[in-house]
Amino acid sequence: MPLFSDDQDLQKYEPGITEYLPHTQADFMPQHSAAHDFIFETLVMDKILDTRDGHAQAEIQIFRPEELKLSSIYKTLEIIFGSLSLNGSDRFAEKSMFYRALFEEEFRRTKRALTIDNNDDGVEQPGEVQFNHATRLRRL
Repeated sequence: MPLFSDDQDLQKYEPGITEYLPHTQADFMPQHSAAHDFIFETLVMDKILDTRDGHAQAEIQIFRPEELKLSSIYKTLEIIFGSLSLNGSDRFAEKSMFYRALFEEEFRRTKRALTIDNNDDGVEQPGEVQFNHATRLRRL
């Protein structure tokens, strides 16, 4: 399954983010991948995704990966700024904590209305929205 976010997504929130690219990397794909893995593993641990048939099968249970994009952006930025912090109390640590808080709030909301294939038929049907306790308002 493709990653939930990419570098262009990050630039919408942090236009100068590419200034912080490690000289050994051409992009932030390792950080996006770490965010993806964290999100995926959390969904498995929270029993939102079923891994009885393996991780690859669990990933296709997510009908709309774009529902996780904003969570992934925030988690990726948290990871990037956390890795830049030298002492845990500098401006990079502050930014990392800021994006961690945004991630936690966004991910909590997203999990409530995540569209999951609950019956493994590959067809999105009414009622296949996980934990649909709240309506979500999105601004355009």
